[in-house]
Amino acid sequence: MITKMKKLTFLVYHKEYEEFLNSLRELGVVHIVEKQQGAADNTELQENIRLSNRLTATLKLLQNQKHEKDAVVATEGGTAARGLQVLDEVDTLQTEHGKLSQQLQGYAKEREALQAWGNFDPASVRKLKDAGYVIGFYSCSEGNYQQEWETEYNAMIINRISSKVFFVTVTKAGQEVDLDVEQAKLPAYSLAHLETLYNTTEQAIEENEKKLVALSETDVPSLKVALKELQGQIEFSKVVLSSEQAAGDKLMLTEVLNYLGYGIDKETLARNYLDMRDTVTQGCFVEYFWGSPWKTTGSGCFAPAIANAANSFLKSQNSSYSAYIMSYSPVEDLFTELSLGHPVIVWTSYNYNDPEVKYNDVTLDDGTVFTWPRNEHCASLAGYDIDRGVVTLADPTYGIVERSMEEFVTYYQKYYYQAVVVR
Repeated sequence: MITKMKKLTFLVYHKEYEEFLNSLRELGVVHIVEKQQGAADNTELQENIRLSNRLTATLKLLQNQKHEKDAVVATEGGTAARGLQVLDEVDTLQTEHGKLSQQLQGYAKEREALQAWGNFDPASVRKLKDAGYVIGFYSCSEGNYQQEWETEYNAMIINRISSKVFFVTVTKAGQEVDLDVEQAKLPAYSLAHLETLYNTTEQAIEENEKKLVALSETDVPSLKVALKELQGQIEFSKVVLSSEQAAGDKLMLTEVLNYLGYGIDKETLARNYLDMRDTVTQGCFVEYFWGSPWKTTGSGCFAPAIANAANSFLKSQNSSYSAYIMSYSPVEDLFTELSLGHPVIVWTSYNYNDPEVKYNDVTLDDGTVFTWPRNEHCASLAGYDIDRGVVTLADPTYGIVERSMEEFVTYYQKYYYQAVVVR
């Protein structure tokens, strides 16, 4: 049923704003529209966005699991608390699955290498070594095998595969074996034992996958509840932030450093760590900020200047973090860094309503002409959704916003592929 809504505008004293919003949220019958986008310098909000991305990815993973025809799949119920538990359980299963898969690949590779030598116990080889005899494992082409090796080194052919000969030598300890052929590494296990390890690991992977399927049958509703509640918290936080002063004058680097736990304001960062130049010299915009951030005549800077400022500050704090220039990297690399939990600063447009980026030709003091894009703007990459075709930006001017991935990539390209990651 469609119910007619009334549009109301409230004028609220700023000290009572959050309490007012809490009261509205408790009513549960209102839809709050943001009139002014604010700053995204809220650490809790950032964490909730990352958690939301994890929940979304986990939900999609479980929904894509295949069930038996007679499986009973839960579609209702569930709790947010259980949803968060499931998130951790799935992460554990995925980590375990990755390790088991790596082990299986390793066993498969070793098994393939051992099949040419047949099933023998490496312990017997070690016993011979203890008795003063050295067993060497070699392979070469049929044409390179020399019959005299059988007399000189007690060579014995173990196997022939295609045109390749696999053979061993038996020599006394200390005797030099000079063969210009490929030497194989002594296997750690017998072929039979390796086969057992392979099968055991394969069974462990199957059990791991069954557990994931079981979670998909019982706990998808809990994930949906947890995601819904979290998205509500995110939207509420955005509204709270929208009441704060617009932060178009803040350095995005300040936002990232504060997100990492360093208490520093934009004034201190700019005055003490950002390299600035008053004149238009060689390296303008790239190695330093041209002009003054406190004046309207100041133009801006690119990734190297921001990375240098970040590293100067981080070094002064004896931090384990470092800033790295990721300029000219494909957007997929930026997404990879973000998925690993690394803050990514990216250059984009200040005004997404302007489809065409305009450029100014600036003549440097050495005569070089530098093309500077207008409306260049820094934001932090906060999330992405390939299926929906959107990216989430923590923008110092507009707050937490979603942008079309196509638009984002376009502006990223037009602003010279500039990006910085802190890890």
